[in-house]
Amino acid sequence: MATWVVTSQKYTERYMPNGQFQDVAEVQVQATDDGTFYTLVIPTAQYTPATVKALADDWYATHIAVRAVQGT
Repeated sequence: MATWVVTSQKYTERYMPNGQFQDVAEVQVQATDDGTFYTLVIPTAQYTPATVKALADDWYATHIAVRAVQGT
């Protein structure tokens, strides 16, 4: 089964809706079957391997489902 891979990650700040800056990790993932990229933005306090995997799995499942609808 095709999945995703992490292609890059960096630490930065993002301006949040509450008007404050927050330290985040930006993790870029790529779907291995079609090459689509997506950037996960994770607050550094929540940045763990389990969080990256859960968010990337969620994105990938949605990506595949939407792609399936496109073909119908």
